[in-house]
Amino acid sequence: MFKHICVPVDNSDHSNRAIDLAVELGRACGTKLTGIHVYAARLHDYRFKQMEYTLPEEYKDENELERQRKIHDSLIAMGLQLISESYLDVMARKAVEAGLAFEPKMIDGKHYKVLVEDCLAADYDLVVMGALGMGAVKDSQLGSVTERFVRRVTRDTLIVRNASGHLVERVLYTQSLVTNDGSLTRSPDLTGPFVTHSAISTNSVSPGTRSNGAAFSEPAIAPPTAIVVNAKPGRGQAILLEWNVDPGRAYSVLQAAAITGPFTPLKEGLRFPGNGGQFTDTVLSGVRARFYLITTP
Repeated sequence: MFKHICVPVDNSDHSNRAIDLAVELGRACGTKLTGIHVYAARLHDYRFKQMEYTLPEEYKDENELERQRKIHDSLIAMGLQLISESYLDVMARKAVEAGLAFEPKMIDGKHYKVLVEDCLAADYDLVVMGALGMGAVKDSQLGSVTERFVRRVTRDTLIVRNASGHLVERVLYTQSLVTNDGSLTRSPDLTGPFVTHSAISTNSVSPGTRSNGAAFSEPAIAPPTAIVVNAKPGRGQAILLEWNVDPGRAYSVLQAAAITGPFTPLKEGLRFPGNGGQFTDTVLSGVRARFYLITTP
C-alpha cells in the first residue's frame, strides 16, 4: 500500500506519536521510512550578528569579529547536529526493531519551507506528522509548520492530533493457527486467548446476532443498572429477596452455601412489570447459611 513514509521529527509528544504510527504502518506494508529534522543554524548566525554591537570594544575589531563568528558558527552547527541526531536515533532504533529500512535527514533552513521542498523532491507516498510541535501555542489545534506544509503539498498526509493515543494490539499467528480457517476470536471472553473460529462454533458465518441473541436490527439494550438486594425474613423460615429491576429484563436468582460459591440457580427467567423484583426462598430446612446472587443478561 505504502512504499515510502516520511516523518518530520522534533522530539515533541505529537512527533513521537507520529513515529510510532509510521512504524506500525510501515510494518504492515514493508515500507521504507525516512525521518527528517530541520534546524535553523542560519537563524542563530543572523541573531549573533545582530548582537555584535553589544560586544566589548576589544571584540569589535573586524579580524576578531570574524574569528568569533567562525567559533560561534562551529559550536552552533555541532550542537544542532548532535540534537538532530538524537531525535532521529529514536526513529532509527524503532525502524530497525521493526525490520524496516530507514533513512535519516538533517537539513538547515526554515522549517516548513525545507519540509515542502524535500517532499516535492522525494518519492514519499505518505507523510505522517504531528499536529503540534515543540513550539506549540497554548490551546492551538494545528501548529504553523504543519498548517503551512499541508497547504503547499499534494502528497497524502496523516496528521496526528492525539499525542496520547495507543496502538492496536498486534496479533501474532502461531503455527497452530495457520490453517484454512483464518478467522480468530477470543475465547471464552474478551480476556481469553485468540483461537480459531472453528474451535468454538460450527457456523461457517456469523449468525448475525448480538451476544445476547438479539438481532442487530433491534435496538440495543442498555447495560443493566447496579442491582441492590434487600433480604429480610418472610413467613416461617422463608427469606424474602427484593431488588430494583429494569423493566423488560429477565432475572435469575442463584444460591450457594459459601460466599465463594459455587452458585446454583434457584429460579431463572423472572420478569417484573414494575421497577421492583421479588423472590421468596422457602427451601431452607437444615440450611446453616445461604448466599444469594441476582443476575441479568
